[in-house]
Amino acid sequence: MKRGRRAGFSLVELLITVTIVGVLASLAVPRYKGIKLRAQASQVIGDFDVVRQAVLNFYVDSSHFPGESPVGVIPSGLEQYLPEHFTFLRGDWQLDYDKVSMRAGQAGPGDVFVGIAAVATDKTLADIVVRTLDLGLMQQGNRVTFIIAPL
Repeated sequence: MKRGRRAGFSLVELLITVTIVGVLASLAVPRYKGIKLRAQASQVIGDFDVVRQAVLNFYVDSSHFPGESPVGVIPSGLEQYLPEHFTFLRGDWQLDYDKVSMRAGQAGPGDVFVGIAAVATDKTLADIVVRTLDLGLMQQGNRVTFIIAPL
């Protein structure tokens, strides 16, 4: 009887293929995470700009800035100045409208700023936002505040 070669792959060939795929995946996953974080940082910066425009338009119409609001909640009266379906609650970050005092205790004119903060679930995202747009930003851990205007 003649033994012919069977169709298919040997165990060694399968192990080599799985090893190569595993090595390629281990190289691709960190790059994917970095690309995803940079894309999210761009979205955070875009949100900062949208809210900044809305707050300044609110100020022009009313001669005062909106009142403070909790994290993830749009300040009262600002909704009409934001794009339709715009939300302060995002997947990996939440926006927070703030009036920030630069000094503890009695703050004088020029010591209080209006800002919008992004509170990220991942500090790496906050770090990338700061590296991408480092002007007018204050960072405290995973919270990045963009200064809109001094009061």
